[in-house]
Amino acid sequence: MLPFASLLQATNSPAPASPAVQPPVVTQPATTAPTVQATAISSSDKAKIGRLFGSINRSKNMAKTAVSTTTSVRENAYTEQQIDEAWFRFVNTIPEHPDLHFVFSKAPYKNANTLTATVDNFVVFNKLNDIKPQLQRYLSNAVSNDTLAIEFTFIEGKKKPTTPREKARAMNESNGELLKMFTSWGLKLQ
Repeated sequence: MLPFASLLQATNSPAPASPAVQPPVVTQPATTAPTVQATAISSSDKAKIGRLFGSINRSKNMAKTAVSTTTSVRENAYTEQQIDEAWFRFVNTIPEHPDLHFVFSKAPYKNANTLTATVDNFVVFNKLNDIKPQLQRYLSNAVSNDTLAIEFTFIEGKKKPTTPREKARAMNESNGELLKMFTSWGLKLQ
């Protein structure tokens, strides 16, 4: 007989019946680990996610500012000249944003305690809203008045011509004599 044959016979034979109580059989449902699927994220989705987190961070910053201003509100009187000087000096606190310096080169529109600046570039508009809490604190501290409000308004400007043909059309619109010159050269503006 083969050495494993006796082993096979032992496992195939039925177990002897015992009059004692057998322990209950407990079966547990099989659990499977959750599966995670990787999904590629497009650059536009990344931009949307970035804007979402940016707006969340801005909301947190605004909430912190609101909490700190409600404890002791300073309402000292100030002049337009003081606001303008502080507005122009704010550029020195944001050297990492040279693309925003032109906004602070002209005085904002003032209406009561609200300062309004208009921009025609959407990227600059978003960056200004990102630094708005910092600007709010700076101006409030400069004039010792916490009731100042700052608004940035985006005004979509006329699209600037970029190609030579678009530039020629734009020049023709501003000066009708150019059309005569273009036609005398045999150029067509389509």
